[in-house]
Amino acid sequence: KGDIEYATTIREELEKIMWQNLNATLNDKNTHIIWFNALVSFARTKVGLDHLAEIFDDPKTYNLVHKSQNNRWRILWCLATYGDKDVAELVSSESKRDKSDDALNWQLAIAVANKSTKNKEKFYNRLIQKDSGDSVRKQKIIAANLFPEGQEKLRLNFAGKYFRDLPKLSNERNEIFLGAFSKSLIPLVC
Repeated sequence: KGDIEYATTIREELEKIMWQNLNATLNDKNTHIIWFNALVSFARTKVGLDHLAEIFDDPKTYNLVHKSQNNRWRILWCLATYGDKDVAELVSSESKRDKSDDALNWQLAIAVANKSTKNKEKFYNRLIQKDSGDSVRKQKIIAANLFPEGQEKLRLNFAGKYFRDLPKLSNERNEIFLGAFSKSLIPLVC
């Protein structure tokens, strides 16, 4: 447990540094966006996720980040994937602002990344269903977001199902699907 606490403390300190630099560069577009990208890619602790929520909630101060709708979706994905806060209302609100195809893809990614076991079962079953009606693009989104970093225990819990279903899927599905399926779902213990 000591190593995990130490790693969490280091991560929090790095998130704080990114936050400080993000705020120090509010008027320097390129550097500001670099620090935002670093933070949104790295934030996993309550400290970092709280900073992302603050960015999301303050479009006036963080207007350079908010100019890209994609950045707003990235923040929501992180909050949904690594945080304990239910972001359903935020996603619903954002969906009203953004009616693009990208928005639909982000909504699916956020829904899939939710860390409840029941949710994982639902999307895993949808993914392996031969005639789910999902396009290859949607299948790739589901596979890529089913077990993101930090959800290794959930991924490990699905190892038996994965290896049980893989031979059947290899006979029924194309290489594009199988690549996404195996890349995203192969247990980390292999």
